[in-house]
Amino acid sequence: MNFLKVILIIVLFYYLIRLLSRLLFPFVFQHYISHKMNGFSNDSGKNRKQRKPKEGEITIENITGVKAKSKKYQGEYIDYEEIKD
Repeated sequence: MNFLKVILIIVLFYYLIRLLSRLLFPFVFQHYISHKMNGFSNDSGKNRKQRKPKEGEITIENITGVKAKSKKYQGEYIDYEEIKD
């Protein structure tokens, strides 16, 4: 009898999770998309409002998210010849 109780609880838990995910996922997804859209519109507004530099004025622009390829030292290349015995 305890085995059947455990199986019933597992099945009810499974269906409860499925029901909640069907109800909550669209809401969470909608919130996420609207949040990202607001972020994009705010970013584009910042770019339009930037003042144009006067001629001869020096400006420094930081580009975030773009990483230069690292040139790690990979060792020295050694050319070799095979020796036949």
